[in-house]
Amino acid sequence: MDKIKLKVVILTNNQPRHYYFIKKMNQSFDILGLITEPHHDYFNKQQKQSKLIRHHFNDLKNNEQRYFNTDTGYIKNHRQIKAKEINKKENVEWIKSLNPDYILLYGTGILNKFWFREFNDRIINLHLGMSPHYRGSATLFWPFYNEELEYLGITIHLATEEVDGGDILHVVKPDIESKDNYYDITNKLIKKSINEFSNVIYEYDNGNKKRIPQDISKQKYLYKKKDFSEEALNKVLNKFRIANAINS
Repeated sequence: MDKIKLKVVILTNNQPRHYYFIKKMNQSFDILGLITEPHHDYFNKQQKQSKLIRHHFNDLKNNEQRYFNTDTGYIKNHRQIKAKEINKKENVEWIKSLNPDYILLYGTGILNKFWFREFNDRIINLHLGMSPHYRGSATLFWPFYNEELEYLGITIHLATEEVDGGDILHVVKPDIESKDNYYDITNKLIKKSINEFSNVIYEYDNGNKKRIPQDISKQKYLYKKKDFSEEALNKVLNKFRIANAINS
């Protein structure tokens, strides 16, 4: 007999990787509602100032489309909002009226306290970075810059008012092949984490997934958007763009 699907709401972004997330969740859950919110200020300042950075983000876009080009399928109750609108009271009230078992979070703006008052321990986030070691912005980029790929990963955790600070449910590590460049490594890691996400939710719901409190003393870095520069990008791409770079 088929298992009863958990009822969920998805809060996510509108890029190909996020639509792949929606598609995979649609296969495993009963999606009661969906909100998609676009990026706000996606390193716009750096892109205006640097041709290399503009080229990098264009490469990111093209590689993401190659890995995640997909149709989500039909999703009922889809709200497409503008950037920085995720915390509007009407959105919280709408989700509350749907009465989901869980809220699945990936790639929106930071949620405010009203979400956690209504859905405490029921918002589960896909964080692109290995918490608590790497926190802040571009957390899949900086392990390459620091040549610490042992700290490259994606964290599935309970969302709390402390950004990316909730109890950890699962950490996904990359599968790196010698031919992989930076874009291959990161996209393959994101896809792997999305593919594992639903199983983590069901294990948590069944009481079979241990909650691991984050030890903030293990935080190595907290990067901000302003830290991302042409110099940093040059270092990463020079080492991780060519074949066999991982072994060089």
